Amino acid sequence: MEINNIPTIFIGKDFTELTSCHSTNGYLAQLNTDKMAEGAVIATLEQTAGRGQRGTSWEAEPYQNLTFSILLKPHFLAVQEQFLLNMAVALGIYKALQNFLQDKAPLSVKWSNDIYYGEQKIAGILIENAIKSYSLERSIVGIGLNVNQTQFLHAPNATSLSMIEGQTFDLASVLKNVLVEIEKYYILLRNQSFKTIHQQYEATLYRKGQMHWFKREEVTFRGIIKGVEVQTGQLLMEVDQKIEKFSFKEIVFL
Repeated sequence: MEINNIPTIFIGKDFTELTSCHSTNGYLAQLNTDKMAEGAVIATLEQTAGRGQRGTSWEAEPYQNLTFSILLKPHFLAVQEQFLLNMAVALGIYKALQNFLQDKAPLSVKWSNDIYYGEQKIAGILIENAIKSYSLERSIVGIGLNVNQTQFLHAPNATSLSMIEGQTFDLASVLKNVLVEIEKYYILLRNQSFKTIHQQYEATLYRKGQMHWFKREEVTFRGIIKGVEVQTGQLLMEVDQKIEKFSFKEIVFL
């Protein structure tokens, strides 16, 4: 994958592509990130041990998808504001994907870090933060985006740009779009446009405003997603006419 002339200010200007690696997040974490420029990107054509949320693995056929990590240094964010970074990154991927989809309506952001097309996952995000003096010292943003893969053996609810649109996409072009859109939202974040990011994130939420089934521990229940609390990142849901808050890994979408 040849990539050059990325139309960004800083994200992707330091770009490294690996033929193969276990995990781009893990690879980047082992480097001396203090001396690396913010916005550095590590990408690979084959990720042998990609990780997702909740300790899951990420299935990605070699040479068919995008698996990469971005180094960010959001010192301007307090620890309690870290979910805003998740929102900004998710919105960047969401906006980039819209550029390649004829029917944009089914696209949504599934709380907390997945991008869905209808009822199928097309992208996932894994952000690993390092904290210092009550602020974010370093964030490694890992992204897996299904582009040209057409069969998923271990992820039956997965889809890709190619499966949706019935064509093959240029990986470099898709990656450039993603980096550009993520940078736009990261700059909004840096400029303290928290309200704008929060509002746009809630507007894209998967299943928002609809009655659906969920599971907490061994109990299933019905609820309506109302939004996300900006400080904690907790999901706000109406259950039995009362608003309840749910933390990460506390509930499962059914």
